[in-house]
Amino acid sequence: MEKQQLRKYGRLHIANIVLPFIGFIFLIWLLISVATAGAAAAAGQNEAATFAIAGAAVSGLAIWLLLGFLGLILFIMTIVGTVYAFSAGSILAGIFYIIGIFIWIFAFVGAIIALVQVNRQIRKS
Repeated sequence: MEKQQLRKYGRLHIANIVLPFIGFIFLIWLLISVATAGAAAAAGQNEAATFAIAGAAVSGLAIWLLLGFLGLILFIMTIVGTVYAFSAGSILAGIFYIIGIFIWIFAFVGAIIALVQVNRQIRKS
């Protein structure tokens, strides 16, 4: 029994080191994507800006799943970005943002369901 607990805590310790590192890589990806989108939009390249926005949404989702609260802030930024994309007249970018928002919502619901299941397992044992 003691060995199983040590293995469990060992895995948690590794996760506490590795997951923030992966989240940091995604954060760099997010910043590069946002900078690329801004530069492409300024140059009039709407398609390139749209794909950069999609990349930012995907990396934002990964950060949310890995780092929690920071990702929640990025989710709010995604909503603001959607409004901005539509107001700037880039319909395609707005559509990508809306898809990103739905992905966030499904991920959030999935995280809540997972937490409930974990709590049930803890209570049973």
